[in-house]
Amino acid sequence: MVTLRGAAALCACVLLGATSAEAVPRRARRAPRDRFGSTLLVGFSNGVGTPRGVLGTFVEFRPWAAVGVAVGAGLGGTFGGSVDGTLLVSPFGGRAWRFDLTASYSRNYSYVRLALPGGPSLPMQSDWVSAGAAVEFRNQRGVMLRLNGGRTFLRDTSAYGVLGPSEVSAMQNYVPHIPGSNPVDAVSSALRGEDFAVWYASVEVGFSFSL
Repeated sequence: MVTLRGAAALCACVLLGATSAEAVPRRARRAPRDRFGSTLLVGFSNGVGTPRGVLGTFVEFRPWAAVGVAVGAGLGGTFGGSVDGTLLVSPFGGRAWRFDLTASYSRNYSYVRLALPGGPSLPMQSDWVSAGAAVEFRNQRGVMLRLNGGRTFLRDTSAYGVLGPSEVSAMQNYVPHIPGSNPVDAVSSALRGEDFAVWYASVEVGFSFSL
């Protein structure tokens, strides 16, 4: 038979147990890691007509998810190898993806001097300004995939206007046969009084590190 004193002791034990359980803090849940903000990314690119050439590498610093800067270099086509600086602005996205707007300034260095025998040579270097858009994805391990597209503009097309119309076809014989636009296309644009520009597309892969 339970006495009044025993019932009181039982209630006290129950209350003390509940208080002790409440005193133990619950394990805090880890907040999801920001996959874009405050990261450093090392990557590689492959594309056609891009500011970074056909095959390139780059380093990208992203202090915030919405803003990033990158520097890179690559092996270009007939305009030669390149170095570039790129600004990325990301107006929206989710935890694992972002939509980027990009702006780049790049310089290409020709592998060979292109000239007709006894005639003037085409510029050995060229400067370009590019604008584009990209969609990128990053998994929880930091692996990145980015799809780019845009348009790049030759800053000084008139510098290629050193040949006459009759010399353009002859110059084609001295240009390496590499897919994509070449300096002779810039010559043709200069003779027409137009600015030379090309569309580009690329795929980038990389790995990001949290800072």
